[in-house]
Amino acid sequence: MKRRSNQRKRRPWSIDDCIFSFLSVWTITQLTMVVLEFLSPIIGHYIQVKVPGYMPFSYFLLLSLYVVRKEVKKRLRRARVKRRGEIYLKLWWAVLFLLYLVEGMSGGYFQVPWKAVETVFFISTVYYSSEIHRYFLKKTANK
Repeated sequence: MKRRSNQRKRRPWSIDDCIFSFLSVWTITQLTMVVLEFLSPIIGHYIQVKVPGYMPFSYFLLLSLYVVRKEVKKRLRRARVKRRGEIYLKLWWAVLFLLYLVEGMSGGYFQVPWKAVETVFFISTVYYSSEIHRYFLKKTANK
């Protein structure tokens, strides 16, 4: 069968694609666990969820690996697909804001899990480090 000219050829999955997909699943899983831990005063009788101690740090390491690989490929001009990973940063900050809002309005009945704050700190560190790196690359390229 002949391929039509308007059909695009599918590219094979790269390691970066796999890491990005895994990070997406990890993000949703950890966000869900944080929200369930936050809601434990209500749902604690039915389900006990606690974010494992090293989960945010492991997420930070994997995210750092992905960002470093991505930045190196950009530097070598081998980047294939531009992804919008900052959506995860915005999602974490929005969830953290909502959790703080509910905690404040509940008079302390609910408490924001420290693991949520720690995760937002780690993600923000990776994101802003990447932005600073890009800034300096552009600045040195213009000289």
